[in-house]
Amino acid sequence: NKYQCFSFQEEECFMFANCSVLIVDDDSFARGIIRHHLVRLGFKNIFEVSDGEEAMSTLRSARM
Repeated sequence: NKYQCFSFQEEECFMFANCSVLIVDDDSFARGIIRHHLVRLGFKNIFEVSDGEEAMSTLRSARM
């Protein structure tokens, strides 16, 4: 399962499952590492952008 939770408390997985996260980093490798750990914690709605301008645009348009 792509979204299998490896958290200490299974309740945390359900708590994080409905949260949205926006990762902002110009390094795609760093974004991948962050995404990996967020998925392991139970997050499902993860979005990535490479700079602050793109992040602000994403937040303004509520595409997440």
